[in-house]
Amino acid sequence: MITIVTVVVLAFALRGFLTGDGEEAVAGNAPASPSTSEDDVFLSGEIPDMGEDLTAGTSQAPDTSQAPDTAGATAIPGDTTPGAEVGDETDTGVPVALRECQAEVAAGDQWADATAGSAANWKQHYQASLDYNAGDITLQQAEKEFATSKAKGPADIKAVSSAVAAYEDAVGACDSLDVTELPSSSFAEAAQACQARANAISNVVPLGTEVHGDWDAHLQMMKAKDHTDPAEYYQRWQMMVSMAPHAMGPYEEAVTSLDKAPDCSLA
Repeated sequence: MITIVTVVVLAFALRGFLTGDGEEAVAGNAPASPSTSEDDVFLSGEIPDMGEDLTAGTSQAPDTSQAPDTAGATAIPGDTTPGAEVGDETDTGVPVALRECQAEVAAGDQWADATAGSAANWKQHYQASLDYNAGDITLQQAEKEFATSKAKGPADIKAVSSAVAAYEDAVGACDSLDVTELPSSSFAEAAQACQARANAISNVVPLGTEVHGDWDAHLQMMKAKDHTDPAEYYQRWQMMVSMAPHAMGPYEEAVTSLDKAPDCSLA
């Protein structure tokens, strides 16, 4: 009988910790109460491995294992010959193969920009809990950060999904480009710059996909909050907050390298 009463008390107490518009209060630091109970000790203790799939609903990394079919690739100005050779030129005088590599980089930059926006909103979201736990912001400030970032979530998912599709259609062109077959040194220099940037983008892709996937997973989690056991929801959120910085750090380092990569354009 005592056990049943304790479980009921815990459920009602947890509902008090899950505040805001579909958002949790904080991770690992429930709002203070007048006295410390056994329930408080349970919530602040080490979280067991619940076997939760925290990547449910996440985006998949673009498939870069194969070069795109040039018949459906990004349109190249003046290119009317599918499968054109490296030295073939568009009506602008630029080799088709170089234009296709530039199209890959442009699509990759678009993906990187969309993912950067998603990562920024996810970081704002989980950082609010970290800052509150550290005593740097109030609960009201944390809830404001939750609401602001959450509102941008649907747009993040749409933007990244669209950018991934465009990148998948274009990826592979830079890998197949043979710089030595280009007709001039200026084209060769541009091609080398494009290949360097394409490589930097490919390094960001898996890391950015993981970070965006974390955000996507939590957005889906919030949608199902009303149908989730409060204790389970709270524990999952704690785990997500503690894990998020481990994925964000490497991603931000890769983005820094991408920012330093050469521009893919003709002088």
